[in-house]
Amino acid sequence: MTDNMYALVGNFGFDSTPKGVSVFRYDPGDGSLEEIGTFLEHVSVGSQCFDSERQVLYLVDERAHDREGFGGGGYILSVKIDRLSGECFLLNEKETLAPKPAYVSLSGRGDYALVAHHVNNDRVVRIVRDDTGSFSSETLYDDTPLSLFPISKDGSLENAADMMIFKGEGKTLLHGISHLHSVIPDLSGKFFIVCDKGLDRIYCVKIQRDTGSLILTHTEVVSDGSAPRYGVFHPTLPLVYINNESRAEIDCYSYDREEGCLQYISSSPLLLNDVDKRTSNNDEIQSSDILIHPSGKVLYATVRGVDCLSVFSLESSGKMNLIQNIPSGGINPRGLCLSPDGRFLFVLNIASGSIRAFSADRSGRGLKDLGDRASTSRPGNMRIITVT
Repeated sequence: MTDNMYALVGNFGFDSTPKGVSVFRYDPGDGSLEEIGTFLEHVSVGSQCFDSERQVLYLVDERAHDREGFGGGGYILSVKIDRLSGECFLLNEKETLAPKPAYVSLSGRGDYALVAHHVNNDRVVRIVRDDTGSFSSETLYDDTPLSLFPISKDGSLENAADMMIFKGEGKTLLHGISHLHSVIPDLSGKFFIVCDKGLDRIYCVKIQRDTGSLILTHTEVVSDGSAPRYGVFHPTLPLVYINNESRAEIDCYSYDREEGCLQYISSSPLLLNDVDKRTSNNDEIQSSDILIHPSGKVLYATVRGVDCLSVFSLESSGKMNLIQNIPSGGINPRGLCLSPDGRFLFVLNIASGSIRAFSADRSGRGLKDLGDRASTSRPGNMRIITVT
């Protein structure tokens, strides 16, 4: 067991039950997890990322209202982790000002944190009167921001420097409200892709450093009802793969690293033809998370509804080939985590509270189910880090 290597599990949910960050000591030899404790139990951890240089963990408290219980939004937190004990201590936090901050990522230099907001589904109808005295109604939606937070040298968060607002359009029920679900940095940390479930779009943005602002570089329109959720960049090829929450396919796009823009290439189904596609509890078939093995030869995606893991081989060109569907070992697989050496894959089954482990060969194939390694209250995401 390595003393300063930890698995941090973010527990997620909108109810009032304790959640927080569950910390486990991680053994890179066999992938085992030794429970230490759960911290910040008032936080619903929508996403987390770790700055290995400053040794600071950043996470979002994904809540529909502020802690007063009405209005406002969620929070972004900076957290220090004790090297020997694994205990988590709050460094500082900032209100994100909008509901349901769903994802946090860092810039390549680690000097900014970007937060994507899912916001609520609520609509407010207001009565307005024009200059002629005629009455009409207008429908208002939550502002959906991509927020930019500067980071101080000690890793603490400063007040938001910019917010790029995506407005609800209200043209149809399908595209009424913008729901930003993720903000994923490319390998350089220069550009970010932002998945908008509500408007079925993918945005590319960059940070304008001289002004401390966000710049939109590209908008990609996705087929109606897809609800693009997360994205992952190929480790060597100029490609990005996107999973869709409401369409059972993975999409592949070419990626221009200089301009920060996408172009659609192809799609691949999540399930093999011989898989029983009857869902549990009438749930939809949805892909909730997506990862690529460091070898660049295998892509993984969790599939809700049928509670399985989809495994794709990636050709030298990046073309996807679905080769396997494996039971996730629990109910509602939400998150995925690869060990730093790529030997172990962990699936977080949020409804059953289980963290399932699989071993993989050097290419990421040959998955072997190792069984449950731990359990927590609604595990949704996980990171394995080394604290120095």
